[in-house]
Amino acid sequence: MPYADLRAYQNRLDEICGLQWSVSYLPWGERIICHLTINGVTRSSTGESEGGGNAGTSAEAQSFKRACAMFGLGRYLYELPNVWVEFEASKKSISDKGKAELNQRYAAWYDKQLKRLAAEQAKEPTHDE
Repeated sequence: MPYADLRAYQNRLDEICGLQWSVSYLPWGERIICHLTINGVTRSSTGESEGGGNAGTSAEAQSFKRACAMFGLGRYLYELPNVWVEFEASKKSISDKGKAELNQRYAAWYDKQLKRLAAEQAKEPTHDE
């Protein structure tokens, strides 16, 4: 699944909602529950540690992103195709070649989706008719 940084979600909420959103967290066993409130409506989800040294941070980010998805934010990421690319294990990151391949494949996917949406909109009657 494609990755989006927690701050990308926070920035989007700031852009769209301004100060009309808040978040709180509660521990729940080995998990964390995130309560995300937007314009007075609260939706919640859980997150768990993916291991490693940042277990709490990982669980917090996962629960926040899942709570955001309850509002539709970032949900499109689940529709993106899975792509396997070259990975540099020593750096624990995608190689430059892999990044280029990801960019090319996702650009092609987005282009296809935009063309599909444009075709669908062209078929819909306008309000002027």
